[in-house]
Amino acid sequence: MNQKEWEKIEKEFLAQLNTYFSEITDSIITLRNAPKGPFIRSQICLAFIAADTFSRFHAIFNGEREGLDINNEKRFKNWLNAFVFTKKNEVYRSKKNKIKCDTGMAWHLRNSFLHFYSFPNLKDESKIGFMFNFSNSERKKIHKKIEEGLKKDGYKITFIDIYFFIEAILKGFLLQLQGIIEMIENSPNQYIDTVSFAHNIIMKENATTIDLKNKI
Repeated sequence: MNQKEWEKIEKEFLAQLNTYFSEITDSIITLRNAPKGPFIRSQICLAFIAADTFSRFHAIFNGEREGLDINNEKRFKNWLNAFVFTKKNEVYRSKKNKIKCDTGMAWHLRNSFLHFYSFPNLKDESKIGFMFNFSNSERKKIHKKIEEGLKKDGYKITFIDIYFFIEAILKGFLLQLQGIIEMIENSPNQYIDTVSFAHNIIMKENATTIDLKNKI
């Protein structure tokens, strides 16, 4: 592979990573600002799709080449621990008490929303609720009122500020990019090998949109 061929591969790979991130982010913003929105369930589904997508690339950059789609739970949780539920993630660090989520709960939410578009049925009689766009005082009042009602039925509830959780996931991708930059500086040969492998996957599996109106 000569320099020109490598530059083409790298350019296409980085452009596609940017497309994944920008399309998901723009879609979330569109849903959030839609007249009949904010379509919270669709927003969190897109955020989990982003985590799944970026976790696959994280596995590849960690040297994995076989079985990339076998242990999705481990891959998903590893990515969250590395880039979301960490002090390095500014959103999570500053809003941890409002996000109130860990990898176990995120995995339950991911499976339930992507497969059933609803909350998971947890075994310990607990409930999960999403909150967004509330002041601290409003949040406490609503939380207390709902919590008191659920206690009568023997339930406990955990409220997740879903906007902050989504922002933490998207911030995680930016942290992941920083790791790629560090690989370029510290292990250039490994970077070339990894990008070449990931580029091959993208070229085979990537979905593209064709504007047939302009093609006819």
